[in-house]
Amino acid sequence: MKYIVSDKYKFIYFVNQKVACSSIKEALLPFFDIDPGPYSFINRKGVHRLRPHQAFNESEFQITKKNFLQSLNEGQFEDYFKFGFARNPWDRLLSCYTQKIGKRRKGEKGGAPLQQPKNNPNAFRMDMSFDEFVETVHGIPDSEADPHFQSQHKIFFKRKTQGLLADFIGSFENLSSDFEYSMKKIGLDDKAYLPHVLKSRNSKKYPYINFYNETTKRLVAERFSADIKAFGYIFDE
Repeated sequence: MKYIVSDKYKFIYFVNQKVACSSIKEALLPFFDIDPGPYSFINRKGVHRLRPHQAFNESEFQITKKNFLQSLNEGQFEDYFKFGFARNPWDRLLSCYTQKIGKRRKGEKGGAPLQQPKNNPNAFRMDMSFDEFVETVHGIPDSEADPHFQSQHKIFFKRKTQGLLADFIGSFENLSSDFEYSMKKIGLDDKAYLPHVLKSRNSKKYPYINFYNETTKRLVAERFSADIKAFGYIFDE
C-alpha cells in the first residue's frame, strides 16, 4: 500500500490500484518536483504519455503504509487533506481480469500478468477464463494478493475496518465530480486535469453484472466482504 504526500499543497493521495490510479497520478504529477522527461514516451497511437507509477515509485513523495502510520503517530499530517477512491469490488475485479489477462492474451503484452502467490507460482495463466480467475482470487489472502485485487479497506483504515485514515473517500462511479471536489479542497481545482489513461470496457454497453454467474457473484462477495461492508457496495441487479 502506497501513499503520495505533498507537503507543498498539504494533501495525501491514497493509491488504490484499478481505481483510476494511473489517471490520478498523471493529473497530480505536475504539482510535484519531479522531472517528467525520463518518464515520457510516445505510445503506439503517436500520443505523448507519461509513466506516472514509475515516476512516483522512484521519488521521495511516495511512502508505505507503515511509514504513513508512523508519521501519523508522531503528530504529522494532521492538517493535510487525505483522500482516495474506492470501486465496486465486482466491477474492479472484472477490470483487473480484462486489463491484466484479457487484453494481454490478445497479444498486447506477454509474461506473467499478476504477482503469483508463493504457494502457487502458476495461479494466473494467460488462458484462464474469468470464472477461473474469480475462483483463484477467492483463494488468495490479502497477504499474498497482487495490489490490483488486494482488499481496498486496508488502504483506508488503520486496522481491518476500524480507524478511518482518510478525510474523503470518493467513488470510481462518481470519479469526475469526486476528483473535482478533492482538487477544490487542496486548491488545485482550476489546474488539475484528469486524463483517461487506461481505457477499459464500455461499462454502459457491457455492465459487469453480465460477466458473473451465481457462483462467481458469491465468491466475490465472500472474498471482499469487508470492502462491501466498508464502502456500502452491492451487486447491482
